[in-house]
Amino acid sequence: MIISLGLLGLIFGSFINALVWRTKTKKSIMHGRSMCVHCHHELSWADLIPVLSWLFLRGRCRYCHGPISIQYPLVELATGGLFILSYLAWPRELVGPYEAVYFGLWLIASILLVAMAVYDLKWMQLPDKFNWPFVLSGLMGVAVLSQIDISSVADYLIGLAAAWAFFAGLYFMSKGRWLGGGDVKFALGLGLWLGWPKVVVGLMLAFYSASAVILPLLLLGVLSRRQPVPFGPFLIIGTIFGLLYGQMLIDWYQQTFLFGF
Repeated sequence: MIISLGLLGLIFGSFINALVWRTKTKKSIMHGRSMCVHCHHELSWADLIPVLSWLFLRGRCRYCHGPISIQYPLVELATGGLFILSYLAWPRELVGPYEAVYFGLWLIASILLVAMAVYDLKWMQLPDKFNWPFVLSGLMGVAVLSQIDISSVADYLIGLAAAWAFFAGLYFMSKGRWLGGGDVKFALGLGLWLGWPKVVVGLMLAFYSASAVILPLLLLGVLSRRQPVPFGPFLIIGTIFGLLYGQMLIDWYQQTFLFGF
């Protein structure tokens, strides 16, 4: 299963690279073959093997020898790794058809998360074409969970409301200076996937990871105080680790600081 998920993740990582580029250039993902971004030569199957093609070609186009960004193998490896991590750290028992469907929906959400992280890093935007499907995947996930335990639905709706209210409040108070509208929409999906109280863990992980990266860069002079920084990748980190490890972190906090209460 681990090998199968890893290979599947590599394949979808290659798809994500094409999806991000075609979304930015407003081209349909359903039509037309992949091509070199430099010479526009159509790529053969041998040019599209995840990771291996990039290594074999030494990061150069077979036809024009233009550079192929290291983004391509990194995204493929990241997606494969995320699929494997999701399986190994999955916080629920994968027993029964509903649990399998829920896990499958998370893998779909993972593809969207990686695509949004790449897009935001490159162009400082979380596009609606990724955001709304991510929200929809969360809604479908809650619908599936309702067939397992209807009482759990309230926790996910509370998570949805809490995440949206928090980010909408930041957005309106700052008049869009602190974060963008895409972050507010993303919060809907974050809340639906994490639920209450894991949504709090996810948000804390997002802000802590952002601080761990941004503050050293500010101190080193790599970033200036007025330079915008994409927050989407940190929200995505918070979502992933909040879902996979959120309950574990909550239990640890309660045992360590609240003596089990």
